[in-house]
Amino acid sequence: MTDNDSAPSEKVQAERIERLSAIGHDIRTPLHSILGFSQLISTGDATLENVRRWAELITVSGVELGLMIESLLRLGAIEANAAASALGPVDLCGVLDDVASLLVGAADASGKAVRLEFPSLRPLVQANQRDLVDAFARLVHNAIKHSSGAEIVISVSPPSHRTSATEMVTTTISDNGLGFEPEQFSEFAKRFTRGPAVAGVGLGLGLAIADHLIASGNGTLGYRNDEAQPSTFVVSLQPVVVTKGSDA
Repeated sequence: MTDNDSAPSEKVQAERIERLSAIGHDIRTPLHSILGFSQLISTGDATLENVRRWAELITVSGVELGLMIESLLRLGAIEANAAASALGPVDLCGVLDDVASLLVGAADASGKAVRLEFPSLRPLVQANQRDLVDAFARLVHNAIKHSSGAEIVISVSPPSHRTSATEMVTTTISDNGLGFEPEQFSEFAKRFTRGPAVAGVGLGLGLAIADHLIASGNGTLGYRNDEAQPSTFVVSLQPVVVTKGSDA
């Protein structure tokens, strides 16, 4: 086999160059925002109200940039076939609390609120905590960016029986964004693919990585879009089964 036989085709090379160019452009956008507002604050001439507003926008852009960088690092680990994350009991509601706290600045700056609906008995799921925080952060951040409503609702539904090994713990993330048709989900879950309402925004990796992280914990990510719950992501996770007679 010659060197030419193993070399990427011209089409593949062109796609890589185009993709790298798009990544550079997408990373530059929040970076310019951070630098621009930092310079405005550093002049010392702004009102306190403006300084607070600009600081919020810097935080939002920092979160955006951090998610992009984490996406590229995650993608590198996935393509390198990194070892699967260790699974164990995780407080799902605790994870969602952490995600809401992480993104409160982005939500406030967008004029939106994140509402958490938890059951009285907080379920444990079999997962990797870091992976869950990462996956849910991507899904909630997506909702904050693209929802046309004032509220994103995160709701947790545990199995009807704590001793059930077959029922899943379900989490829904609902917003009033345009969304897409449910049958398009598998297409938009591919790497570097953006939804119809987000052309030119983001790397197109968030949904693909969230899907991968959830699946690596033996969970599933689905989507529905109807009048009752427009633009809703549905995450189903394996519960930690409580054996009969256990005090857990």
